[in-house]
Amino acid sequence: MLRARGWMGVNPFFLAPLYPYVLAGMRSLLGDSVMSVLVVQAVVGAVAAPLLADAARRLTTRGLGLMVGVVAAGYSMSALYGILVLSECLLFALGCALVWLLVAWPWERRVRMGAILAGILIGLMACGRATSLVLTVPVAMVVFGSVSLGRAARAQLIAVG
Repeated sequence: MLRARGWMGVNPFFLAPLYPYVLAGMRSLLGDSVMSVLVVQAVVGAVAAPLLADAARRLTTRGLGLMVGVVAAGYSMSALYGILVLSECLLFALGCALVWLLVAWPWERRVRMGAILAGILIGLMACGRATSLVLTVPVAMVVFGSVSLGRAARAQLIAVG
């Protein structure tokens, strides 16, 4: 409907607007095949698990990071969302990207760019589910406390968020 009636839309969205716009964009680029949408979702979902595993590895040990990656990749709902036309696959990947950014970004040297990237990720997540705006609190704590924030404190903030 978005492609046919214009990208601004004429009716209010029943659910959040992120996923309908992503679907319309994918269908404009890849054609109207649902299979191509599912392939893109599978790739997006496959990227999420290594991001989460790397964040866990950076916070803990290599073995625990690997275990988190295996659990994230083998989690049945995560795999199921990748083969359904639902926004959860995209939201999970955005959330994993945000966690990775909070853990891996060199906050002491590049605070402004990290804050911009975190804001973009949270903004996209909020367009998919409005409750994601709550994540601005722990991210603001990371950004404003970045100069003296250690590894353990950053892990605690991420656990809260």
